[in-house]
Amino acid sequence: MAKTAIITDSSAYLPNDIVQKYGIHVIPLTVIFGEEMLLDLVEIDITEFHRRLSEGPIHPSTTQPNPEDFTTLFEKLAKDYDGIVAILISSELSGTINSALIAKEAFDRIPVRVVDSRSTSMGLGLSVLAAAEAASQGKSLDEVEVAAKEVCSKVKVLFVVDTLEYLHKGGRIGGASRFLGTALGLKPLLHLNDGRVDALEKIRTKRKAVERMLE
Repeated sequence: MAKTAIITDSSAYLPNDIVQKYGIHVIPLTVIFGEEMLLDLVEIDITEFHRRLSEGPIHPSTTQPNPEDFTTLFEKLAKDYDGIVAILISSELSGTINSALIAKEAFDRIPVRVVDSRSTSMGLGLSVLAAAEAASQGKSLDEVEVAAKEVCSKVKVLFVVDTLEYLHKGGRIGGASRFLGTALGLKPLLHLNDGRVDALEKIRTKRKAVERMLE
């Protein structure tokens, strides 16, 4: 029976019980506040991040794991697994995929498959869960990779934010930039369009935007 390791990054924000149940290996992105660099979900959690974002004067940024981080994890997993499938944040939103691919090219102890989810958050998480479930059933490396890719191709991420300011400052606003500077109270319904943040509809209130997502 094949034994395949599943890797994702911290932007999936999977619950700890799910991570532990399936033995998913989470590689953290780094959150940067000025001169302070913190490993996401290791040295800073979501609650603290949002507190600093809303109250602090410094706008945060993030940086991807470097190739050496992936190589170290690959080496560790090679001791216990026959192969690795890494399902990661959209390459349109982060350089994490590039780091993983660089590490993969220099690593030959066991096969490694790198999947660009074209998503993030639970859109990424659902693909990871599909791969983890397939791996837990002892399916082959190819089958685990296919399970992840099938969900990646089907998942749709819709969301609404209180302000476009932070997406704009972080350089991830994409096609939603056309709504910057528009009327106060406008809550555009956003989505991930081929891995990029884009505007789907112009909606006047957050309540209506949430209702539209549920339709």
